[in-house]
This record gives sequence, structure tokens and C-alpha cells, in this order.
Amino acid sequence: MTPKFELILIRGCEFMMDEGKVRELREKRMQLATLREHARMRDRFGEQLVRAINAATSKTLGLEDFQSRSPELTLEWPEDIRDAPGLVRAYVAESDAISTMRCVERKVGPLVGAIGFHEKDYLGFACISDFAASSMVAIAASTMDSVVFFAENLGIVILVDCYGNSAAEQFSVVIQGAEIPESIRECFSGATGSI
Repeated sequence: MTPKFELILIRGCEFMMDEGKVRELREKRMQLATLREHARMRDRFGEQLVRAINAATSKTLGLEDFQSRSPELTLEWPEDIRDAPGLVRAYVAESDAISTMRCVERKVGPLVGAIGFHEKDYLGFACISDFAASSMVAIAASTMDSVVFFAENLGIVILVDCYGNSAAEQFSVVIQGAEIPESIRECFSGATGSI
């Protein structure tokens, strides 16, 4: 079988390039376009997101503290958050989200890990210690977004999402991980989700 070739015009010159090289060139162009878009979004929104985290946590993180890296833990987010694995408090009032996160805070104490936002790859994650889990509600509320904390010391990922819906169902709280500490489960009694 002969390889497929594509005719490429570069500055008025014609030459043939095999399909694999064309695909490789397209992938590189897409990666460069993604990097440019991430840089643009980081410049436009990064400082604002970092200020929201600092305001809620009394930390002094800078934009340079946020690195594009993939934490070892992943977050599974189905179409309906109520169907997410782990511990789930879906579509609850801010007071319920705060109560849940304060309970988590009492059970596990200060956290060590990485903080960032769901689907904000341009920002990345910042390492942080002595982190109060309940501050995630204020971060989510001030940004109207999904804040994520990868608690490396516990092997769990925590998400607090703020939708901007009616006050009675504005937030969701999700904790996922292979070995969620038993003590945290009490904070989600009567909640939805699959454990």
C-alpha cells in the first residue's frame, strides 16, 4: 500500500508531504494555538482568580505560583453532578455548602495540596498548605466558578461549584478519591452521589 500524500503550497513552491507529517504539523500548530490562547486567558483572567483565592484564604499567592501541571488525582464530572462518584451535596444553598465544608474541615484539619479551577487549564494549580476547606465556598461564590483542591495528604479531590442559580440551589460540593476518609462521610449524610 502506498502512503497518501498531500500537496502543500509554501511561498509559491509546491512539494508533497506524507500524511503522517501533515498530521504531525497540524498537531504542533494546534498545540501552539492552545498555548497562545492559554497565555491570553491567563493575562486576562489570572490575576482576578488569584485575588479571589487570596481574599478567601488570607494567603499571598501570586500568578507565578500557578503552574500548568496535572495533579495526580482526577475529577470525574458527569453530565448531572448528582451522578458523580464519591460524596456529593448537589444543588444546595450557600449555608449548606459552608456547613458541609466546615464539617470536612473539622474532620481532617488543614489540608496540603494544590488549588485551581475546573476547566481553567490556562491558570494551572498552586501548591498550598495549611488550607481551610471551608474557604472554597467563598472562592466559588466570588468567582461564580468551580474551585478544585487536590488534597495530596489525603489522596482526595474536593470541588465546590457555584452556579449563580436561585439562592436555594446555588452550590454543589463533591469529594472524590480512592480512599475517602470515613470521618468525612458524616458530613454528607443524606446527600446524593455514589460512594
